[in-house]
Amino acid sequence: MSKHRSAHGIIENAKILREENKSWAEIAGILGIIKPDGLPDPGMIYRMVNEGYEPRRLSTRARLNMKPICPECHQKTPRVVAPWVNEAVDILIKLRQDQLSNS
Repeated sequence: MSKHRSAHGIIENAKILREENKSWAEIAGILGIIKPDGLPDPGMIYRMVNEGYEPRRLSTRARLNMKPICPECHQKTPRVVAPWVNEAVDILIKLRQDQLSNS
């Protein structure tokens, strides 16, 4: 099994590839930033580089082969998250998106 990656390392590699005039989709494919369906995720790598985004969900971090730690407090995240937690996060994300689209 390969070593876990850090967001910082992914971002630095993406910046180098961007300087080589690679598209966000190409960078996502090269670095393995993929959606659950296995396709490259250019939006996520863009957000990581330009907005400092770091995935919080364990499932996303695992898919991207990132360390299973909280990006904010740097503590190990629990191996199992209660289903209601993910549901609550999804609801909050949707509410925030609705607020932004209505403003």
